[in-house]
Amino acid sequence: MREENEELKRKRLFWQSRKRGITENDLLLGTFADQYLADFTMDQMLAYDRIINSTVYDPTVTEWDLYYWFVEERPYPEDLIKDSELTAAYAHEEIPGVRDMMQMIIEHSKNKKRDIIVQPKFNKAFV
Repeated sequence: MREENEELKRKRLFWQSRKRGITENDLLLGTFADQYLADFTMDQMLAYDRIINSTVYDPTVTEWDLYYWFVEERPYPEDLIKDSELTAAYAHEEIPGVRDMMQMIIEHSKNKKRDIIVQPKFNKAFV
């Protein structure tokens, strides 16, 4: 994931945040990306990428696992891996800032203002 330049990574993450496979994560991550992704540094994008693509690194992690971690229904594993034996070797690389990024997503998911959450309009800057 370090091979991408900043612009391509931002565009890919924006798209992946909107199209997750379950509506709950589409809404949580789509609104999160709409609010924060444009200002993320490369390191922050690497941490965000590691979180939202943990379903790729470890095939035992599902979209529902992510959702339950985001809404604090279940604790998330520190390394975001549920089954080390089935996990790609590159998934064990430590990415700084994952814990802080997960806290940002968790706080966003709390929706403390009780806003009605809808998918944001498609941001043409990320096309």
